[in-house]
Amino acid sequence: MRPKTVLRNTELHLCSYLSENLLKNNSLNRILGYCKSSFLFSLIILSGFSAKSQSLGCDGFAYLLTASGSGTPASPYIPSLIQLNLSTGANTVVNTSGLTSGNPNAMGYNSIDGNLWGFVSGSTIFEFTGSLSLLTYNKFPITSLPAALYNNGDISADGILYLYALGGAAIQKVDINVHHSTYLKYAGSIPVTPMSIKDFSFNPIDGNLYAVTSGTGPHQLFKIDTATGTETNKGTVAGLTTGNESYGSSYFDQSGNYYIQANGSGIIYEIDSVATNSPAAFALTTVPSSDQSDGARCNQRPVLLPVKLTSFTASQNGPATTLDWQTSQEINFKEYEVQYATDTTSFTNIGIVDASGNINGSDYSFQNTQPVGTGFYRLKIIDEDGSFVYSNVLSVYNGTSVTGHISAYPNPATTEVFVRDLTEKSVVHVIDMLGRVLTTALSTSSTMPIDVSNYPTGMYIIQVVQDDEVVSNLKIEKQ
Repeated sequence: MRPKTVLRNTELHLCSYLSENLLKNNSLNRILGYCKSSFLFSLIILSGFSAKSQSLGCDGFAYLLTASGSGTPASPYIPSLIQLNLSTGANTVVNTSGLTSGNPNAMGYNSIDGNLWGFVSGSTIFEFTGSLSLLTYNKFPITSLPAALYNNGDISADGILYLYALGGAAIQKVDINVHHSTYLKYAGSIPVTPMSIKDFSFNPIDGNLYAVTSGTGPHQLFKIDTATGTETNKGTVAGLTTGNESYGSSYFDQSGNYYIQANGSGIIYEIDSVATNSPAAFALTTVPSSDQSDGARCNQRPVLLPVKLTSFTASQNGPATTLDWQTSQEINFKEYEVQYATDTTSFTNIGIVDASGNINGSDYSFQNTQPVGTGFYRLKIIDEDGSFVYSNVLSVYNGTSVTGHISAYPNPATTEVFVRDLTEKSVVHVIDMLGRVLTTALSTSSTMPIDVSNYPTGMYIIQVVQDDEVVSNLKIEKQ
């Protein structure tokens, strides 16, 4: 059986394809039966596959959850999601739909999928997904997540949601990295000394969490090491009121500047350096005050390397896996480290491919004798100065049950490709050189036609999945 992360993608593509073609297919009961048996059925119904194809992205704005009302039965919280420009103070309410179902808080930006995630109530988390104009609010119960009123939240660079309740003895973790086999699973806890904080944020410079204490001042700046739970008091933050105040929203920008918002006044302060605990400077006053608030912002530090990767694909021939990639630009670039894993997380180096030195880019190939089962591959793209980025992850299945005679013709093709020697219920994907799934179809006979007439000229992969396993990756050319 293949890892759940690969099965999830297969099911998601298949159920999406089936649901989009229900009116064209008279096998409605069989389709619904398949999708309902999938553990993804609830996610598909809740969020919709098409919404997942878009995200807020790293747009430079901060996002703020505020709530009018006092939280009493007579005056319940009425939450809103606000888009905030930290430079000008301009702010706009972008969503209120469905937010009264639960009490959204502890929000962070997930750089893995480009969406906002946080805590709703009890053991349930939420996600804002889709483009800004089509923003959808989804909720997911997390088994084993201790029920609490989490009011601190942010997301690490590897897609882990960190949650903390005011005065609690542990920070809780939930995996929201869609590439992990533990996606939407409780990921454990980090013991900490109880803290009087109401929001924390990851600093992109050193990878630690930072927070400013709430309550009666003077207000302290804390650094939290998420590997050990060690807390470091950086001292009193100069420039803040010494009175009773809650700092319920916080953000870092890409340069490591730290922004905190006072709930009572709505004022946002900026701390230029958390390393030296520089004084908090007055920043903005146009943000609405709120008894309850929480903030999130994309603070990715982009690594700009002098190389442009245009494609990365894998093909299988018996136990031999061949990786091919192509670049369109390389300037004073060092090498590619080929990495392999069996679980999408524990990658190891299996080879080095030197850069060609061709300023206009090059084609590369690397072969690996893969153990039986599913393997995952990625490239670590390394510059001369040691900076690096990772490519997308490819999955390849090697096993004695692989059907080796599946073929596609004609190749090259102009209007239509026929995939033959399929079994019934084979799932066929057409994937472009950027790894995007363009078409997904379910076979009903041994030969399946695929319309490629509208595809741009170039290379594509025909991927065949049988019994939840990738059994063939065929490269075709569209003319």
